[in-house]
Order: sequence, then structure tokens, then C-alpha cells
Amino acid sequence: MNPDMLAALQGGAGAGGGMPEDMLAQLGGGGGDPGAEEEPAGALHGGGSAPGDPEELYRSALDALEAGMKADVDEQRINTVLQCVAKIQGELANSQKGMDGMMGGKMDPAQMRRMGAAEQAY
Repeated sequence: MNPDMLAALQGGAGAGGGMPEDMLAQLGGGGGDPGAEEEPAGALHGGGSAPGDPEELYRSALDALEAGMKADVDEQRINTVLQCVAKIQGELANSQKGMDGMMGGKMDPAQMRRMGAAEQAY
């Protein structure tokens, strides 16, 4: 976090009162347990995979995106979100295809990597 923003949140730089420690800790700016173990950064940031089933998280994201599209009236934004949904659904379909192939005895390195991702939180 930017040191100037952190100082403002903590009550410096002319801001009054500061932010409660628990909220500040969630933003990564102090407070909380200093010895707490951080979660892995994830493959996106060069770390191991974070805990959780990625496919389940993607399905939850699809549900949220669908709800957003139903509530939106901006056609251009809806079109952009539809493109994202199509890509996510395509990846989930590829995963299913790989799993089906493995059940038929065909080894798919990408599917093996995806299967191990949820257990690799280190």
C-alpha cells in the first residue's frame, strides 16, 4: 500500500481519527496479527495456488456476472460481460473435455495440472 495513503488511513496527513485496526489490517496496512501467515499469491503472481476449487470459484463468478447483466441497462457493458462469460464457459468446457478424456484413458497434461491446483496451496 502506498505509504501516503497508509498514513492518511492511520490518521496522519491531516485526516482525523484514523481507521479502525481491523479494517486497516484487511487493507494490508498494519493492525491484526503481525505473525499471521499470508495466503499464497497464486499462479497469477508467481506463487503456488491459493486454497479452493478454481472451477467452483469460476462458476460462482458466472452466477454473479449473470445477475449483473440482468440488472444492467448498458448494452455495451452487457456485451463486454457476455464476452467474458463466454471465455470462462469455454475454459470450463475444456476442463470437462479433458476430464472426459482422462476417464477414457487419455492423459492430458493441462487437466492433470488443473486437478492438482486445489491441493497445491503452499
